[in-house]
Amino acid sequence: MKNYKESCLLLLHKAAEKYKKLLGKDFIIESKDFKNRKRYILRFYEGNFLHLTGVKTKIKPSLFFEKALTNQLTIDDFDCDSTKEIKGYTQEKIPHLLDIDIFFSTNLEIQENYTRGKVSCLIAASEGKFTLGFTGGSGALNPMTLLNRNTIDHDKSTKNYSVSILMRT
Repeated sequence: MKNYKESCLLLLHKAAEKYKKLLGKDFIIESKDFKNRKRYILRFYEGNFLHLTGVKTKIKPSLFFEKALTNQLTIDDFDCDSTKEIKGYTQEKIPHLLDIDIFFSTNLEIQENYTRGKVSCLIAASEGKFTLGFTGGSGALNPMTLLNRNTIDHDKSTKNYSVSILMRT
């Protein structure tokens, strides 16, 4: 039987493969009900993968992603269980990354000016099982957080929207 860290390692390899499918695409979300912008452009980068996993490491984020993607990541490269807090984060985050490649093909609930505890994002979206929060400047936003469950404030959410997926060049 595998220990928790070995299980995390296997999930990180699979999650990196799923996350890779989002690279090179712009996800454009538009709604007439948005208050702050007409549309949001969401873009995923290799360096954001690490933060979404909840693990701790001394490896640079883009290298962590590359090692996870190429199965070169080892259990000595990261910490996922040294404290209850870290183990809790990884237990809540990593399994959801296995569904991240189909996130935008589902019915999303979207909230502008999302805040939950210490987390503050320009926009957040949930497909019901988990919530992705995005932040950035006036251009494309990148994923900043992944939270377990739908944590969108239903009174502030937008359900009237369209999502377009464009390839970046």
